[in-house]
Amino acid sequence: MIQHLVDGLVVFVAITAALLVVGCLSLVWLRRRVSMIRARLITRAAAGDFSFGEIIAALRVNRYTMTTAMVRRRLRVDVAGAIAAVEVAQRSGAVVGEMSDHAARLDTAARSLENVMASMGTSGVTPTVLAKAGELGIAAHRLRNAAEIAAAHAAVPDHGELVGGIETEYPHPTEAAKTRWRSLGH
Repeated sequence: MIQHLVDGLVVFVAITAALLVVGCLSLVWLRRRVSMIRARLITRAAAGDFSFGEIIAALRVNRYTMTTAMVRRRLRVDVAGAIAAVEVAQRSGAVVGEMSDHAARLDTAARSLENVMASMGTSGVTPTVLAKAGELGIAAHRLRNAAEIAAAHAAVPDHGELVGGIETEYPHPTEAAKTRWRSLGH
Protein backbone atom coordinates (compact mmCIF):
# COMPACT_ATOMS: atom_id res chain seq x y z
CA MET A 1 0.00 0.00 0.00
CA ILE A 2 2.74 2.46 0.95
CA GLN A 3 4.71 1.44 -2.13
CA HIS A 4 1.71 2.36 -4.33
CA LEU A 5 1.47 5.78 -2.65
CA VAL A 6 5.20 6.41 -3.16
CA ASP A 7 4.97 5.33 -6.82
CA GLY A 8 1.96 7.58 -7.34
CA LEU A 9 3.74 10.49 -5.68
CA VAL A 10 6.82 10.00 -7.91
CA VAL A 11 4.65 9.96 -11.04
CA PHE A 12 2.78 13.05 -9.84
CA VAL A 13 6.03 14.95 -9.16
CA ALA A 14 7.49 13.93 -12.55
CA ILE A 15 4.37 15.05 -14.43
CA THR A 16 4.23 18.31 -12.48
CA ALA A 17 7.89 19.03 -13.24
CA ALA A 18 7.37 18.30 -16.94
CA LEU A 19 4.34 20.60 -17.06
CA LEU A 20 6.31 23.36 -15.33
CA VAL A 21 9.14 23.08 -17.87
CA VAL A 22 6.72 23.14 -20.80
CA GLY A 23 4.86 26.07 -19.26
CA CYS A 24 8.06 28.09 -18.73
CA LEU A 25 9.24 27.43 -22.28
CA SER A 26 5.82 28.43 -23.60
CA LEU A 27 5.92 31.68 -21.64
CA VAL A 28 9.38 32.52 -23.02
CA TRP A 29 8.19 31.83 -26.58
CA LEU A 30 5.02 33.86 -26.06
CA ARG A 31 6.96 36.77 -24.55
CA ARG A 32 9.32 36.90 -27.54
CA ARG A 33 6.43 36.69 -29.98
CA VAL A 34 4.50 39.49 -28.25
CA SER A 35 7.58 41.75 -28.12
CA MET A 36 8.21 41.23 -31.86
CA ILE A 37 4.59 42.00 -32.69
CA ARG A 38 4.62 45.04 -30.39
CA ALA A 39 7.78 46.39 -32.04
CA ARG A 40 6.31 45.92 -35.50
CA LEU A 41 3.05 47.64 -34.52
CA ILE A 42 4.98 50.59 -33.07
CA THR A 43 7.02 50.83 -36.26
CA ARG A 44 3.88 50.76 -38.40
CA ALA A 45 2.20 53.39 -36.26
CA ALA A 46 5.25 55.66 -36.38
CA ALA A 47 5.35 55.34 -40.17
CA GLY A 48 1.66 56.17 -40.40
CA ASP A 49 0.82 52.79 -41.96
CA PHE A 50 -1.95 51.84 -39.62
CA SER A 51 -4.51 50.32 -41.94
CA PHE A 52 -6.14 46.94 -41.25
CA GLY A 53 -3.84 45.20 -43.73
CA GLU A 54 -0.76 46.70 -42.10
CA ILE A 55 -1.90 45.54 -38.66
CA ILE A 56 -2.37 41.99 -39.99
CA ALA A 57 1.04 42.18 -41.68
CA ALA A 58 2.60 43.24 -38.37
CA LEU A 59 1.04 40.27 -36.62
CA ARG A 60 2.60 37.84 -39.09
CA VAL A 61 6.21 37.14 -38.18
CA ASN A 62 8.15 34.58 -40.12
CA ARG A 63 11.76 33.55 -40.41
CA TYR A 64 12.33 35.90 -43.34
CA THR A 65 11.40 38.99 -41.37
CA MET A 66 13.65 37.86 -38.53
CA THR A 67 16.52 37.40 -41.00
CA THR A 68 15.84 40.87 -42.38
CA ALA A 69 15.97 42.37 -38.91
CA MET A 70 19.22 40.60 -38.11
CA VAL A 71 20.84 41.68 -41.39
CA ARG A 72 19.73 45.29 -40.93
CA ARG A 73 21.08 45.35 -37.38
CA ARG A 74 24.39 43.76 -38.39
CA LEU A 75 24.79 46.26 -41.22
CA ARG A 76 24.09 49.20 -38.88
CA VAL A 77 26.66 47.90 -36.37
CA ASP A 78 29.35 47.32 -39.01
CA VAL A 79 28.94 50.71 -40.66
CA ALA A 80 28.79 52.54 -37.32
CA GLY A 81 32.01 50.78 -36.28
CA ALA A 82 33.76 51.85 -39.47
CA ILE A 83 32.62 55.46 -39.08
CA ALA A 84 33.74 55.51 -35.45
CA ALA A 85 37.16 54.06 -36.36
CA VAL A 86 37.68 56.71 -39.03
CA GLU A 87 36.74 59.44 -36.55
CA VAL A 88 39.20 58.04 -33.97
CA ALA A 89 41.94 57.93 -36.61
CA GLN A 90 41.25 61.57 -37.53
CA ARG A 91 41.32 62.66 -33.89
CA SER A 92 44.61 60.83 -33.32
CA GLY A 93 46.22 62.79 -36.14
CA ALA A 94 46.51 59.88 -38.55
CA VAL A 95 46.62 60.46 -42.27
CA VAL A 96 43.19 59.18 -43.31
CA GLY A 97 43.17 60.34 -46.93
CA GLU A 98 39.77 59.62 -48.42
CA MET A 99 38.64 57.40 -45.54
CA SER A 100 36.19 60.01 -44.25
CA ASP A 101 34.65 60.35 -47.73
CA HIS A 102 34.38 56.58 -48.00
CA ALA A 103 32.81 56.43 -44.54
CA ALA A 104 30.20 59.03 -45.50
CA ARG A 105 29.39 57.25 -48.77
CA LEU A 106 29.24 53.90 -46.96
CA ASP A 107 26.82 55.37 -44.42
CA THR A 108 24.59 56.73 -47.20
CA ALA A 109 24.63 53.42 -49.07
CA ALA A 110 23.84 51.45 -45.91
CA ARG A 111 20.92 53.73 -45.04
CA SER A 112 19.53 53.40 -48.57
CA LEU A 113 19.85 49.63 -48.52
CA GLU A 114 18.28 49.52 -45.07
CA ASN A 115 15.30 51.50 -46.40
CA VAL A 116 14.97 49.02 -49.25
CA MET A 117 14.98 46.13 -46.78
CA ALA A 118 12.40 47.89 -44.62
CA SER A 119 10.13 48.44 -47.62
CA MET A 120 10.14 44.74 -48.51
CA GLY A 121 7.87 44.08 -45.56
CA THR A 122 6.97 40.64 -44.33
CA SER A 123 7.82 38.92 -47.60
CA GLY A 124 11.48 38.98 -46.63
CA VAL A 125 14.55 40.23 -48.35
CA THR A 126 15.65 38.85 -51.69
CA PRO A 127 19.04 37.14 -52.02
CA THR A 128 20.27 40.02 -54.19
CA VAL A 129 19.62 42.56 -51.45
CA LEU A 130 21.18 40.26 -48.85
CA ALA A 131 24.28 39.97 -51.04
CA LYS A 132 24.50 43.76 -51.34
CA ALA A 133 24.19 44.09 -47.58
CA GLY A 134 26.96 41.53 -47.15
CA GLU A 135 29.22 43.42 -49.55
CA LEU A 136 28.62 46.66 -47.65
CA GLY A 137 29.35 44.88 -44.38
CA ILE A 138 32.65 43.52 -45.75
CA ALA A 139 33.56 46.98 -47.06
CA ALA A 140 32.80 48.43 -43.63
CA HIS A 141 35.10 45.88 -42.00
CA ARG A 142 37.90 46.75 -44.44
CA LEU A 143 37.48 50.46 -43.84
CA ARG A 144 37.45 49.94 -40.08
CA ASN A 145 40.60 47.82 -40.25
CA ALA A 146 42.42 50.43 -42.36
CA ALA A 147 41.36 53.22 -39.98
CA GLU A 148 42.52 51.24 -36.94
CA ILE A 149 45.90 50.58 -38.59
CA ALA A 150 46.25 54.29 -39.40
CA ALA A 151 45.35 55.27 -35.82
CA ALA A 152 47.83 52.76 -34.38
CA HIS A 153 50.55 54.01 -36.72
CA ALA A 154 49.86 57.59 -35.67
CA ALA A 155 50.06 56.59 -32.01
CA VAL A 156 53.45 54.84 -32.40
CA PRO A 157 55.00 56.00 -35.67
CA ASP A 158 58.32 54.21 -35.13
CA HIS A 159 56.74 50.92 -34.10
CA GLY A 160 58.84 48.69 -36.38
CA GLU A 161 62.10 50.38 -35.43
CA LEU A 162 61.24 50.24 -31.71
CA VAL A 163 60.27 46.56 -31.70
CA GLY A 164 63.22 45.60 -33.91
CA GLY A 165 65.68 47.43 -31.67
CA ILE A 166 64.35 45.76 -28.54
CA GLU A 167 64.41 42.31 -30.17
CA THR A 168 68.05 42.69 -31.17
CA GLU A 169 69.14 44.21 -27.86
CA TYR A 170 67.41 41.83 -25.47
CA PRO A 171 66.94 38.05 -25.56
CA HIS A 172 63.79 36.70 -27.17
CA PRO A 173 60.91 35.66 -24.93
CA THR A 174 59.85 32.07 -24.82
CA GLU A 175 57.69 30.72 -27.61
CA ALA A 176 54.72 30.51 -25.22
CA ALA A 177 54.91 34.25 -24.55
CA LYS A 178 55.16 34.99 -28.29
CA THR A 179 52.16 32.78 -29.01
CA ARG A 180 50.15 34.46 -26.25
CA TRP A 181 50.82 37.94 -27.62
CA ARG A 182 50.18 36.86 -31.20
CA SER A 183 46.83 35.33 -30.23
CA LEU A 184 45.74 38.68 -28.80
CA GLY A 185 46.20 40.29 -32.21
CA HIS A 186 43.75 37.93 -33.93
